[in-house]
Amino acid sequence: MLFKIVSQLKMCGEVITEDMLLEKTYRTFHASNVILQQQYRLHGFKKYRELIGSLLIAEQNNELLLQNYESRPTGSAPLPEVNATYSHFRGRGKGLG
Repeated sequence: MLFKIVSQLKMCGEVITEDMLLEKTYRTFHASNVILQQQYRLHGFKKYRELIGSLLIAEQNNELLLQNYESRPTGSAPLPEVNATYSHFRGRGKGLG
């Protein structure tokens, strides 16, 4: 939607800078995400595409976390230890096992 608006403004002769795009994006953060907005501001993005790329990666990570949670909710039985080994043959035979 932002690209559509920017295109229309440019067609009308308006100059749109990277800073304007960044600021508009920061202002669209929901009020409950003020800390997140501040963290992105502190990162010091200079290009709009860098900010959007970072936001898209964060969104993908959040979706992955939700999928993992839904497949294995907190409080469910723990998974068996992956690196644990158990030998049925302990004590049998000679030599090193």
